[in-house]
Amino acid sequence: MRYTAILTPKEYEALKATIPRDQHKTILDIFLITGMRYAEFLRLYDNPAWYDEKKKYNSSPGRGTKETQKKGN
Repeated sequence: MRYTAILTPKEYEALKATIPRDQHKTILDIFLITGMRYAEFLRLYDNPAWYDEKKKYNSSPGRGTKETQKKGN
């Protein structure tokens, strides 16, 4: 069974306060703001040219999830 927890701002800040490294706090913020999954973040991290600093735009080539790929979409 899947369960989705929605954190209040106070809960999010409490979670973030438990993270010792600022770099990891930044990554958590990126996940929250962009909705990226971990695998998507790693692909972007490995390909910084996909991010346009001036436009604040991520131009990564689309790749479906494994589930979508299995369906042949």
